[in-house]
Amino acid sequence: MLKYLSKRIGRSILTLFVIVTLVFCLLRLMPVEGYFANYEKMTEAQIQAGLQSMGLLDPLPVQIGRFWWNALHGDLGVSHIYKVNASVTGILAKKLPISIQMGVFAMLLSLVIGIPMGLLMGRFKNRWPDKIGTAIIVLIQAVPAAVYYLYIQMYGTTALGVGLLLGVWQLASLCFSPLVLPSVPQVTGTLAGLFREPDFWPTIGTTLLRLALGLGIGVAVGTVLGLLFGLCPKLEDVGMPFIHVLQSVPPVCWVVLALVWFGFNGWPCVFIVATSTIPTVVINLSHGVRSVDPELLEMARLYRFSRQKILYHVTLPSIRPYFFSALEIVVGGGWKLAVMGEVLTTNSGIGGAITTARLNIQPDAIIAWAFLLVAGCFITQKLVCLLLSRRGGAPC
Repeated sequence: MLKYLSKRIGRSILTLFVIVTLVFCLLRLMPVEGYFANYEKMTEAQIQAGLQSMGLLDPLPVQIGRFWWNALHGDLGVSHIYKVNASVTGILAKKLPISIQMGVFAMLLSLVIGIPMGLLMGRFKNRWPDKIGTAIIVLIQAVPAAVYYLYIQMYGTTALGVGLLLGVWQLASLCFSPLVLPSVPQVTGTLAGLFREPDFWPTIGTTLLRLALGLGIGVAVGTVLGLLFGLCPKLEDVGMPFIHVLQSVPPVCWVVLALVWFGFNGWPCVFIVATSTIPTVVINLSHGVRSVDPELLEMARLYRFSRQKILYHVTLPSIRPYFFSALEIVVGGGWKLAVMGEVLTTNSGIGGAITTARLNIQPDAIIAWAFLLVAGCFITQKLVCLLLSRRGGAPC
């Protein structure tokens, strides 16, 4: 038990170290404008002097080493943007309790709602409580967080009030301006109008192509790594911490790196979907390989099956449910990630349409595209479930 705990704690520390170091490096890739509040008014000499004073002209390994040395001594530096020359440790000391309070409340709320809802859906599987619960989950899962961010950024802190939070859409629309919360008929009309626009289907097709490429790359790489990790425990001990790092880093953090590598051309969306898909597939498949019935493996050895024959006739059929489960998860989340990437990195696809609607202050268009996104996610998941059920997967 002690050995297991030590191993898990060691992995957690290593994962934390890698994540923080990776984020530190990613932030160093951002343009120098981000380090100065009045960059436009500064001369080149002032910019270089400022970078020198912050130690940003030193080699990256030197910066990383200095950061960790100071961090281990409780010094996280000073702020140059939020509050000039204010201690970052002091800022965090004031803000962290609020974040913890909100995080704990959100977690408790999700548990209070999610556990009874999951039990109810399981108790009445394939009946109307299960179907209603599935529809709610798809609705929540399909809409990218970026859409929520955009809408709240536009109206949430001032005029949105309690109406949307309570979900009484039509009633709330009577209390607010259409620019704040459009009515159901207004959104329905906008939704119908989208189908008549000449670039509607190309917009949908662009997002679908990026989603398919990201899922294809992520599933292919994740399948290979998952099988290797499951068949070779030593390789899993070395590689799984990096998979956990990949899983722990928020997708939005990969945006900066993706933009540096690929530019504003849509490929960052593919990269974000792929990097978020790989951990789910790897973890599911590696667990599936370890869960293969030992009696089946022993029987195969008694009949002198080769390793290749054991893989094709015992291991792969046994891990099929784990693969199907991973595929259902990544397909649902892939829509959200693809559109989030489009919102942040390009002006094409569904994400680009949402960004355009936001810039034009068209909340009805934002909600209409969000509904289309939910519909696309729902249809895709149903198609995947149908395909998997025909191939021996669990019925959806």
